[in-house]
Amino acid sequence: MFNFDLLFCLLNLVKRYSKKYYCYFLLSICFIIFLFACSDNKQQVHPENNLNNFKENYWMNKEQIEHAIALGLLNISDSSCTYALSIKSFKKHRIDLKENCSNSIICLQDFVEQMYMLCGDPMITQNEQIDTTLSLKLLEENLASGKYAPQCEGISVLCKKFAAVYLPSIELKVLRINTVAHTLNMAILEENGQEKKVIFDAQNGFFYPSIYPDSLVIPEDIDTNAVYEFYWLPQNVLIKKRNFTDLILPCNFIPQFGREYYFMPENSPYAYELLGPSYHKVLWFDKALMDQEKLKKELVYRLLDVTKEDYY
Repeated sequence: MFNFDLLFCLLNLVKRYSKKYYCYFLLSICFIIFLFACSDNKQQVHPENNLNNFKENYWMNKEQIEHAIALGLLNISDSSCTYALSIKSFKKHRIDLKENCSNSIICLQDFVEQMYMLCGDPMITQNEQIDTTLSLKLLEENLASGKYAPQCEGISVLCKKFAAVYLPSIELKVLRINTVAHTLNMAILEENGQEKKVIFDAQNGFFYPSIYPDSLVIPEDIDTNAVYEFYWLPQNVLIKKRNFTDLILPCNFIPQFGREYYFMPENSPYAYELLGPSYHKVLWFDKALMDQEKLKKELVYRLLDVTKEDYY
């Protein structure tokens, strides 16, 4: 049966978002009802891509727009961004780890994948205050709905809390770094009777150091003169970062995110989630706005000499 509540909600959204398309939307309601009479999972939204739209709806001034163009995050000359967009029904998110995982490294990688996909990234940063005394079930629900949308430090703290239950044999620490203002985790685990340390970033989806870039192989002894690699989570996982938004992004604005939109649940502070890579990954690594070699050196030294002021 057609969901009229969603239709009227979308109608108000389109009216607020774009007066230009409001009349077209009204004229096509009958057709849409007929077309989707057997499905209530998809609605149609027509994004705009003009400069005024970015200024009015995306809180971007002229300098920010020019900066986004220079970084390749905005292609204002692209005029093909007015096609209809299908938005999928909300997909429930929860931690779903492999059963009977006996290999510490595989278990850790699986855990980081799940935390990466569970913890969404809001277009506008939320308050970082999170009640970590809540049960894991309530924390999962709040993360899934977007009620909690922590940045790097909050995600790292939650990883430590979740790992205490899901990865009891692996010790996690929360580590602050200086190359960029960022917080991530250090994992201390045992493999073949030997203690190993590796740093991971559940916000952006990488481990360091690894001997190989395409498989997570943690070196036995850290050498400051050795060449190590970032190991990134598989690409099919990296593109599943949940970006929370109240507006549909034109396809020429941060096109790296793609166009896979989902509705958020009724109790969410956001209207949609857009699946794509981590925004920080796009800027720091894909656009190379951060000195990756300097970061590698800092992470190696932190593994060798971590003071109490650096972690908790």
